[in-house]
Amino acid sequence: MIEKGVTMAIEIIKFKSYEKNTLKGFIDLRLTTIGLEIRQASLHEKAGSRWISLPSKPYQDADGTQKWSYILKFYDEAKSKQFQKAVIQALDKYKGKRDA
Repeated sequence: MIEKGVTMAIEIIKFKSYEKNTLKGFIDLRLTTIGLEIRQASLHEKAGSRWISLPSKPYQDADGTQKWSYILKFYDEAKSKQFQKAVIQALDKYKGKRDA
C-alpha cells in the first residue's frame, strides 16, 4: 500500500568533494521516513544544473565502451524529481552548516 502525501525526509550523513567532469562529489544519505540509507550517491553539475545519481556499477558493452548500470532506480518519474529536489536541498543545508 502506498501512502499518499508522504514527503521525502532526507538526512545527509556525509559529503565528500571530488571533481571530475560533471562529478562534484559523493553523498551518503538517509531517507528517514522509510529507514533507508544510500551510500555513494553522486552529485553532478553542468551548465548551472545539479542532479543526483544513485549508486551504479561499471560494465563494458560489446564494443568495449565503459557504461554504468544503476543499482537503484525510481520507476516513478514524479518521485525521482521529488528525491532530486529533496537531496539537493538537504545537501545545501548540510554544506551551509559545515561552512558556518
